[in-house]
Amino acid sequence: IKSKSLIKLSRWLEKTTYDNSNHIICLSPGMKDELISIVPKFKVTTVTNLCDISGFQQKRSKLKIPISKKNPFILYTGAFGRINRIGYLVEIAKEMRGINPDLFFLLVGDGYDKKKIIQTAKQYGLYGNTLYCIDYVAKDKIPKLLSRATITTSLFANIPEMKNNSANKFFDALAAGKPIMINYGGWQADLLRDTGCGFIIPPNDPINSAKIINDIINNESKLNKMSKASIALAKEFDIETNYNKFVGVVDSVM
Repeated sequence: IKSKSLIKLSRWLEKTTYDNSNHIICLSPGMKDELISIVPKFKVTTVTNLCDISGFQQKRSKLKIPISKKNPFILYTGAFGRINRIGYLVEIAKEMRGINPDLFFLLVGDGYDKKKIIQTAKQYGLYGNTLYCIDYVAKDKIPKLLSRATITTSLFANIPEMKNNSANKFFDALAAGKPIMINYGGWQADLLRDTGCGFIIPPNDPINSAKIINDIINNESKLNKMSKASIALAKEFDIETNYNKFVGVVDSVM
């Protein structure tokens, strides 16, 4: 939104909605920190997205992907929107091909940038070689898909506000017990540093990002430690814990 009048109207609508609500639920601590600067703290509760741990232990559905089980691969699942900047993985894959041609990239989903991503990958000679794109898979196949991945990803364009995101893919990776790679700061980056369940790459440096990834992909001990840390952290965001928080908010309002 670029119109000054629309921005002013939107801010008025936002503030009016908050003022007239009984309570506000935020999906991340960062969102709460931003919000309590304009509304009373007692009106705000953080209830993050969920880790369906039990659901991700059931991997019975059949799934075919164009990557051999012997090859490690980095997985992205979700929207291919401009804000997601999935083209960055193509740039990393380009650099990685000269470092480690046995590492593959699998991008799963759809969106505004998908055609451009595929076109760029073809120009680099990556598409169908070390990088693949497939459409969205059914929800019941996501656990199987994540179980096959070596490293999972959550990416965004280098915009400060996105550090407060609460993307489902981050929590699905935890539930699946997989190392997580992100390219932004904020509360999720703090979790990765504190728990060791993943790592952060620079937001705009595919050369160094490829080197960081290659160092980790060749360290089986580190990958195993990240996986264990990931499933351990998932327990803090399990369905029961978050459900109880949500019910507590509803009961207090009622």
